[in-house]
Amino acid sequence: MTQLFGYNGKIAYIDLSNQKIDVKDLDPKIAEKYIGGVGLSAKLTYDLLTDKDYEILKSDPFAGINPLIFATGPLTGTATPSSSRYSVTGISPLTRIWGESTSGGFFPVILRRCGYDALVITGKAKEPLYLSVNDGDISFKDAENIWGKNTRETIELIKKKLGDDKIHLACIGQAGENLVKYAAIINDEGRAAGRCGLGALMGKKKLKALVVKGKKTIEYYSKDELISKGKDSLRNIHNAFAVNFFSHYGTLIYSDMGMVLGDIPANYFTNTEFVAENLTGRALKEQYPVLKYACAGCTIGCGRTTIIEINGEEVKVDGPEYETTASFGPMCGILDFKPIIKAHHICNLEGVDVISGGVSISFLIYLVENKIALDEIKKKYRILTWRK
Repeated sequence: MTQLFGYNGKIAYIDLSNQKIDVKDLDPKIAEKYIGGVGLSAKLTYDLLTDKDYEILKSDPFAGINPLIFATGPLTGTATPSSSRYSVTGISPLTRIWGESTSGGFFPVILRRCGYDALVITGKAKEPLYLSVNDGDISFKDAENIWGKNTRETIELIKKKLGDDKIHLACIGQAGENLVKYAAIINDEGRAAGRCGLGALMGKKKLKALVVKGKKTIEYYSKDELISKGKDSLRNIHNAFAVNFFSHYGTLIYSDMGMVLGDIPANYFTNTEFVAENLTGRALKEQYPVLKYACAGCTIGCGRTTIIEINGEEVKVDGPEYETTASFGPMCGILDFKPIIKAHHICNLEGVDVISGGVSISFLIYLVENKIALDEIKKKYRILTWRK
């Protein structure tokens, strides 16, 4: 095949129903036109599904023909700053149309080094399993004993089972297993591909995790020029005024700015004003020990680990991010970090999209406070008392 610069040049088609793997070369014309990541995944999905297939998926997005695609782009894991991203796509169980989500961390770089530009996963496994991709070698592993475990337990158990601390995982928790339509896929413990319910698609396929390890290198047309452009980008990043704030306070730097701009809804979209100073990055650092971290190759370092006491035990919790704080905070009428941090931790453990999760709860609160459909809510949620 024609040599591809910036790509592995391989697409793996994985059928979980029959446990078959078909590896195909990446068409250079497709690589050039659709770049990689989400663009490449959209093209692969379009070519894979017929009009009849899509009609089936519109009525049943959990059908086995729904392709779940993990992909990286030509810049992933390169000298380009902040390029550690991967995408996961499919027909969304939530919207029944195209769904895409992305995530950072260290998992994307290792996924790229496994030797494939995309993993196209179809079918449904008969029993729970996880996929292992090790330097191009793809294998199916039994996941019966980890089905039902949360994401942290899953990561720990698989690393222990394989006897390898250097592997990286993207996995689901009980939300994905139970087909919650806004279930997330969690990698590196706290990074989430949260949108569109693609964790539920993993759950329906009985795919508990994708485990990756790889050292393959990518050929570039001009590595020196790539590094030079990366340095230019790095200078621009460091000269940007807002970068220092994100580095110092994380994504929570937007809490007060967003309130001033009317960009953060409160009390289920009925208000835009709240005591924003209670929920800023500075307020978090004043109340809790907060550690900083960065995704692979990122010089900004907006990631945060907060140390909090839960049930008498000191726990390191990823975040909270701005999205969590906005959805579980002002949207639910909460202006205290502790329940927000706990909610964020639960969502990461069970694999729940924090935006959809917070908005759903805020809607329930709105219905209760406005005495709308109370009998139906009591029957479904067994709620016996209401907040006045």
